[in-house]
This record gives sequence, structure tokens and C-alpha cells, in this order.
Amino acid sequence: MKINFNSRVLKFVLAGLIFLLGLYFLFLVRGIFLPFIFAVILAYILNPIVVIIEQYLNVSRLIAILMIYAAGLILVLLLFFYGIPLITQELNTLADMIPVLMVEIQGYAQKLYNNFQGIAVSDGIRQVIDEGIRNVEEIIIRGIRQLINAILSIFSGILSIVLAPIMAFYLLKDWQVLGEKIQLIFPVQIREEVISLWSEIDRVLLGFIKGHLIVAAFVGIMTALGLTLIGMDYVLLLSIIAGIGEIIPYFGPIIGSIPTLILALLKSKLTALYVLILIIIIQQIENNVLSPTILGESVGLHPIVVIFALLAGGKIFGLVGMLLAVPTAAVLRIIFIYVFSKLTA
Repeated sequence: MKINFNSRVLKFVLAGLIFLLGLYFLFLVRGIFLPFIFAVILAYILNPIVVIIEQYLNVSRLIAILMIYAAGLILVLLLFFYGIPLITQELNTLADMIPVLMVEIQGYAQKLYNNFQGIAVSDGIRQVIDEGIRNVEEIIIRGIRQLINAILSIFSGILSIVLAPIMAFYLLKDWQVLGEKIQLIFPVQIREEVISLWSEIDRVLLGFIKGHLIVAAFVGIMTALGLTLIGMDYVLLLSIIAGIGEIIPYFGPIIGSIPTLILALLKSKLTALYVLILIIIIQQIENNVLSPTILGESVGLHPIVVIFALLAGGKIFGLVGMLLAVPTAAVLRIIFIYVFSKLTA
């Protein structure tokens, strides 16, 4: 169809350029902007709960927010007095065990190498096998180190964790006012269209966030129960890693399972077998029951786009970037479809 380059189209193009410049600005200030991003996400997640409390308990918005924060404070205190000491103890124990784990991993690799040495194969194939074994050993050792660094980096972001709820409180309190102010930014001629566009974005984001949080909680709880029954160490730490991993499509479940399988294998082959069976059962329930039921329709992104978004988000923002990559890509998709439809109308 013929593209009409009228003033309305130019306004949409200008809005798109401003949006891209805004994203670039966020990239430049990503270090100091992280607490605000967390605050916006937290306020966005809590706002529907605030509305429900307002309606069903017939209280003011401020009272509803204070009730949520009181419940959150109780959970934080319980975590502080019971959860964090346990996680810290598990991290310290795991850190002390790293040299031993390295020796055992190298021992497994050497044993595997010796077994292959006794097999009659050509020199070319033997060279490929030797190189592969050395690469696997290096990947496992590097993966353990990167996992520890990632966990420590999460705890190093404690300032963002503290500031985010404070800023989220003010965002929640003035949520409706802020929404009205943002609407006034747009010209009257396109204001209704912007509201309609935001409604679609809001629907996709809320469905994505709520669905993945429920699935992540299920995987984390089931992992904790299963590992406890098996008799694994570091249950709390490993279950948290498994739960967080579920939020990241494709790579997440694999990343979340590798530390558990490595530690189980170092304990015993039978333990590793039990853990592998546990992971398979949980993933089957999650993939065939929970995800289709809770998540419903996907965000409408092709797997290639999802993988690219994950790699790009991880490259720019690290772990946080991988967590935010898919919803961000989904929002950009909705905006792109909307702008393209206007350009070709």
C-alpha cells in the first residue's frame, strides 16, 4: 500500500525517535538508574493489588499501600532473621568447598580422559576427544566461578534493593496523578490512541509478569522439597537459583539446573540420578501443565527474537538485562506493529 507522509506520520516517526533516544539515555545512565527501574517495576506489579484492596476493603489508596508494605516488611524481617543467615552460611560453605570441588571435577575429567585413552581410535578422533574433554573441564570450572560472581553481584546491589521500595511507595501513592500527567504530554488528537496502545502493552506485561512469577515460585518450592527429600546440601540457595532461572526463557532452566547437577554428581552418581529425575519431573509439569494454563498466550515473539533479546540484554545489563529482555522486546513489538500500521494506513 502507498505510504502517506503527512504531518501525522511525521509525529509518529518523531515519537519513535524520541523513544529510541530515551532508551539510549537509559543505557548511558544504567548504573545509577537501576534503583528507579526496580521501583517502576515494583510499583507496576503492586498497583493491581492496591486497587483490589481499595475496592474490597473500601479503604483509601494510602491505607491499601501501607497494608501491602506492612505485609512486605514482615516477610523481609522473616527473611532477614531466618533466610539470609542460612543463605550466607550456604554461600560461605560453598566458597570453602570450591577448591575441593575443583579437584574433584579435574579428577572426573582425568578419569574420563584415561578411559578414552584405552579405546582404540584413530589419532585424529583421539585428538578431537582430548580437546573436547579439556574444553568441558574448563567450561565447568569457569561456570562455577561465574555463578559465584553472579550471586555476589546480586547481593552487591543491596542499595538498589533498599531504594526501590521507597521510590515505589511514592509512585504508587501518586499513580493515578502521574498517569494523568503522562497523558497530557501527548497531543489531544492521538491521546486516545496512546491510551489504547498502553492498554495492550499493560495486558501483555501483566500477563507475562504474573505468570512467570507463579511458575518461578512453583519451580523453586518443588525444587526445595525434592532436594530436601534427596538429602542435598545448599537446598535454599539451589532452589532460589532454579526459581530465578525459570524467569529467563530457554536458557534459564538449563542455567538453574547445572549447579544442582554438578553438586549432586560430586556427592554421588545415585544422588545425581535422583536430582536429574527430579528436574525432569518438575520441567514436565511446568512445560505441559503450568505454562500453558497460567501463561496462556505467549508474548508473540519468535524464538529467534527471544534468543537475540536475551543475548543483547545480557550483554548490556547482565543478569538484570536477561530478566527484562523478553518483556522489553514484547513492548517494542507492540509499538512497532502500531507505528507500522499507521505508516501504511
